[in-house]
Amino acid sequence: MSTVETSNQIPVDLNQVEQLERAINELHCSLKYPNYGYCHSSVEDEISRQFAVKDRIKSILEQVPDNKLRSEIFDDQYTEVQELCAENQDVAEYLQLITSLEDVISQTSTQLTQQSLAVTWKECDNQFWIKDKANEVFSCWSTVERFSTLMGWHLRDASEYHKFFYTNRQMLQSLEDRQARISQFLAHRDSEDICEATVKDFNQLVNFIREQLAFFKQLCDKVDMLMRMARTIVPLDQRCSRVTDTDVRAVMLTDYQVRLMNTIQRFSFINSLLPLLIEINQFQESRFM
Repeated sequence: MSTVETSNQIPVDLNQVEQLERAINELHCSLKYPNYGYCHSSVEDEISRQFAVKDRIKSILEQVPDNKLRSEIFDDQYTEVQELCAENQDVAEYLQLITSLEDVISQTSTQLTQQSLAVTWKECDNQFWIKDKANEVFSCWSTVERFSTLMGWHLRDASEYHKFFYTNRQMLQSLEDRQARISQFLAHRDSEDICEATVKDFNQLVNFIREQLAFFKQLCDKVDMLMRMARTIVPLDQRCSRVTDTDVRAVMLTDYQVRLMNTIQRFSFINSLLPLLIEINQFQESRFM
């Protein structure tokens, strides 16, 4: 067993250090490709996984008793992991707000529809029900229609933003991978034992350069597409911004369609979605009492 004496005279198993380093690398790779899913529960699962990975890496560092050895091997990786965790958690929190809004809208629309049907069937035997209840039924269905319209706008906006964000992130990752590949290729050719300056080597270099030019042309096309999208996509800091000095956050159901709506239709969810849902339910119930 290979060991080394630390400054505190505590033997460190280098094989264990290598295993820990491999474990951190695996966790680091898993953070590069988070899986947020498409529903509220999957986003919550991913948030939990991000915290679990961060705690796991912290526990790995604690298994290396020597601060100097730990600093030399793990500190840079741990810093990068922390940054990745913070970025992934920001994205997850944004998606969590979106999925929460979708759940509330769906619940409210369902309740309004049920109330409309209940009023209709309850009074269907009454020959005067149309005159007495028509306004209430019409109001309920109008509200359902409005919520459905808001839902459609919001989901479309969210979908566009998701496409913008993930395309940008995928492009950056692809660029980093390409840079590493080019560096590896050039380092390989710089070796005197490998590069013989033959026609075959020359053709190989030409083909490699053509391949990179094609890649960067595709990259430029993607950048141009992202620039066009950026003119219509609402930034994250506008979709989820602090409205007070506390931790209260406000999210608009729609962003750049707000101008099409009047003040009453501009729904904001502040701090907690539950009180608003209760308020909506109480308001609807009071209309039928």
